[in-house]
Amino acid sequence: MDIYGIGDAVLGFLQGYLHGSQRSGRTELMLNMLKKDDCVVCSTQAEKRLITSQIKDRGVDGVVVLVCDPVRLEGLVARGKFAEKVYFTHCFVERFYECRINRMHEGLDEISARLIRRPERPEPPEPPRYRIVSDRL
Repeated sequence: MDIYGIGDAVLGFLQGYLHGSQRSGRTELMLNMLKKDDCVVCSTQAEKRLITSQIKDRGVDGVVVLVCDPVRLEGLVARGKFAEKVYFTHCFVERFYECRINRMHEGLDEISARLIRRPERPEPPEPPRYRIVSDRL
């Protein structure tokens, strides 16, 4: 348990930073840096379509655009090494950092769970024994 609120403060700062950086030209900056044999990693198929369209509009050929879930990071290792440079969309980076910060908080909870002594549970009492009563009188 983070009794100091550091994790919440970091998340709050991140949210504030992300809100303030909207419409600041982050995607434009990345697009201007792209060259042949580069790779762009997106977090969703919709984002991939948008980035692919923007790359095409700029006339940059040979850029590979991939989709990867920032939480699981599955699928990237299987591709092998093929790119000159790798760029991540700001959406990917935002989700990646949020996930990692939350995992750190969960990690503290996991450490606590391993160290906190729990009282032993007493054995449950045996159920009462019933005797069969005849309905004959």
